Amino acid sequence: MPFAYDVLMNDKGSSEQRQICQPSRESDDVCRLILQSVGEGVLGVDPDGIVNFVNPAASHMLGFDAQELIGHDLHAKLHRSRPEPAAHPSSECPIYLACAGFDQPIANDVLWRKDGSSFTVEFSTTPLKRGGDIVGAVMLFRDTSARRVTAEATPRTHQQLQAFFEVLGVGAVLFGKDGTILRANKISEKILGISADEHTQRSLSSEKWQVFRPDGSVMPIEEYPASRVFAGEDFVRGEELVVARPQGDRVTIAISAAAIPAEAGGGAALVFDDVTESRKLSQELALLNQLVFGALASAD
Repeated sequence: MPFAYDVLMNDKGSSEQRQICQPSRESDDVCRLILQSVGEGVLGVDPDGIVNFVNPAASHMLGFDAQELIGHDLHAKLHRSRPEPAAHPSSECPIYLACAGFDQPIANDVLWRKDGSSFTVEFSTTPLKRGGDIVGAVMLFRDTSARRVTAEATPRTHQQLQAFFEVLGVGAVLFGKDGTILRANKISEKILGISADEHTQRSLSSEKWQVFRPDGSVMPIEEYPASRVFAGEDFVRGEELVVARPQGDRVTIAISAAAIPAEAGGGAALVFDDVTESRKLSQELALLNQLVFGALASAD
């Protein structure tokens, strides 16, 4: 009986599978079409572990034409060593264990391509039975190499971003999409006079913020640069505002804000610098100019 029929007629198959895959040419063609079209790799072997079926997804991932695998020992051809790498004896190979009657779900392993390279896979093997006798096994696998690379890179990327975040020469604050503060760097702590923990205990709408326009009037929350970003502006650049610090003084900051894309989690990023002294100097120079021009005018 054709292999496609055997796969879906495993003793563990559902009643629906049994109904679909009745032993007829038409239903067998349907079963084979299913196996040919799935995105996961499917390999079938006889009781000795010799390949007798390869679907297109498996052929594509492994780099072999189906005819280059059919008739060959699956373990020797594709599964000869472990991820470490180290030799992988056939007695421990899941496909052989499946031929002995054991289901083998495997979270992490490797298969070897035609070009000699390997890739990480997640796969399971299941014995195939007909009339109570084991007639082979089937392996279903998917390539997890991209997922693994991403998982391994994520901690490194996080550490790099954290380091960059801290060495910025300006204050930096990250808001989540709900307006809560996720992170603040050391310079932000220094400029605003609140610790990192105090930052994360606040949100954009916290009543603890006392924010003013440069003219001294209270700045409503909808004018905050972060609020404008949440309201739909992509960027807010170089705005000046005054923040009251817990220590009782006020600091003038020049601030820019940008939206964090939804695919990156959403929220807003703020960077700002303390311009209090430079604004004081500007005001003093303006006052000095007025006095000088006033004195000159009186002298005339």
